[in-house]
Amino acid sequence: MGIVVGQHVQLRGHTKIMQGVTIGGNLGKTLKKGEIIQHQPWIDGRAFVGPNSILAGPITLSGSVFVSANSILTCDAHNSFICELNKLKGLNEDHEKELYKY
Repeated sequence: MGIVVGQHVQLRGHTKIMQGVTIGGNLGKTLKKGEIIQHQPWIDGRAFVGPNSILAGPITLSGSVFVSANSILTCDAHNSFICELNKLKGLNEDHEKELYKY
């Protein structure tokens, strides 16, 4: 289905990944968190990653996060709806239903 997940990506919780998604690094960028160095995305919570989306960099998605189709995310997100390029909005009822369907 054309899904790419980088070597250091961490997925905790429930994540639904659709076709054509890329989750990985962002040109070698790193982020130091205490003694840990983050290279690639960490997803902790419930997430839906829509078709052909890109999650790039040392970023963290936490809580409930819904990434719409064809979106690009290069910044942290918490309890958000993401669309387009780094555009974060609040979740609506339809997003919540999709995240908690399973």
